[in-house]
Amino acid sequence: NNAWLTANPWFERELLPRLRQLAPQAAVIIVTGYGDVQGAVSALRLGAADYILKPANPDLIRSRLAGLAERKRAAEEIVRLKLREYFRQTGEVEPSDLYALILERVERPLIELTLERTGDQSAFMGNHHHQVKSS
Repeated sequence: NNAWLTANPWFERELLPRLRQLAPQAAVIIVTGYGDVQGAVSALRLGAADYILKPANPDLIRSRLAGLAERKRAAEEIVRLKLREYFRQTGEVEPSDLYALILERVERPLIELTLERTGDQSAFMGNHHHQVKSS
């Protein structure tokens, strides 16, 4: 979801492994002035998505971020297609199809979003209010 850019060697050794535990889906790009092969290999092994040497060209960074976003979209599409094939093979109803069937029976769906604060995190809570059509 997110991409972090950093130039701190401590980040590579200490924080990157912890970040990968806490947010394995996050893409991390290391931007550093320490240009040794061992550091790059180490960062990539620890889960960095990319390793860029300073001075970093902004166009290069944008290009690498776009590449990461495209890889994420492609991975999500693969999962979506695999799920669709699973539902086709098993004969189960896809959740999106089930939702559409439910909405066919609803006259006027209203969705209320409430921002709820829980500790240091915020979450949107959706409450659906509707009237069911009488057949």
